[in-house]
Amino acid sequence: MSEKCPCCSGKQYSLCCEPFLKGNQIPASAEQLMRSRYSAYVMQDADYLIATWHPARREPKLAGLLSESFQDTEWLSLNVTRCNHGCHDNEAFVTFLRDTAKKRTFMLSMSVRAFFARINAGTMLMEQRRQWGATIVAPVAPRKNTRNVAAERIASTTVLPLML
Repeated sequence: MSEKCPCCSGKQYSLCCEPFLKGNQIPASAEQLMRSRYSAYVMQDADYLIATWHPARREPKLAGLLSESFQDTEWLSLNVTRCNHGCHDNEAFVTFLRDTAKKRTFMLSMSVRAFFARINAGTMLMEQRRQWGATIVAPVAPRKNTRNVAAERIASTTVLPLML
């Protein structure tokens, strides 16, 4: 039996995101792509993340920036709250909450609405993000169970509206 998928779907990794990250399947929906991208962050798969970014949004330094972020980021949870179709058949939006921690410094809880566009004969790619807000909780004590995020939040938080 396979381990649970890092995307927090509750499914086995081998039946959820693994086929996408290994290149055996292409995500059929924006939600599948969002979940597989989250799993790629957890698994530190920069190649998959770059391949699923819209070409117009890729930066020359992207691989290096991703590698740097892998060093000190702990991916704690993903909660997909809404999936919507766009104005055209090749567009979709996914709204989700994600919790991350910068190792032993602070936790970041972020609400994001991501836009996806289908190009290249069915391949769906993330084109841009609109971030609604973030809550920084500091400091974070080392965790034994990373799934128990709510129990570790500290009472003093700062809410930051973010737009990219």
